[in-house]
Amino acid sequence: FGSFNAFRKISEANLKVWLRILKNIPQSSLLIKSIHMTPSYVIDKLAPILRAENIAADRLVILGKEAKRENHLALYKKVDIHLDTFPYNGTTTTCEALWQGVPTITLAGDSHRSRVGASILHHVGLGDWIASSEDEYVSIAVEKAKDLEALMALRVGMRERMSESSLMDAKGMVSSLEQAFKTMINEKSASLKK
Repeated sequence: FGSFNAFRKISEANLKVWLRILKNIPQSSLLIKSIHMTPSYVIDKLAPILRAENIAADRLVILGKEAKRENHLALYKKVDIHLDTFPYNGTTTTCEALWQGVPTITLAGDSHRSRVGASILHHVGLGDWIASSEDEYVSIAVEKAKDLEALMALRVGMRERMSESSLMDAKGMVSSLEQAFKTMINEKSASLKK
């Protein structure tokens, strides 16, 4: 498992859910990569939580900023499943993970910042990777991690899936935006004529 989201987005509740996943899959580990934190700072901050949850520190891999973008992107090869942060979901990070072939599990909340992950995953046809509760988040992670064959098949086709989605349809988005502007102008013009 991994998370490439900004470390400041990882709440203690969020981390405890991730550690529940590790407890359910004893051979798993969690790679946290964030450009804003040094590994020693993060480990110092996380060590008490790991001890309290009885998780060995060596199951957590902390990485900081990479000097080259291609090195950063190559690290996705070390991750099978990307874990989104909550209540503040990733946006760029989720798209980046999907583009690199790594599916993401997200927890949909009730505000824009906590529904971005769900929106992105719906656009690429991964509605079954969206949780509506912390328990469901853990359940999805455990179930998806157990089916390595399905996970590999998904990973192989992820970039194509992303390319064919509405997320990558710039012309369609511009056309929809133009139509929305035309509708607003027409409605405003009609109201001014009254």
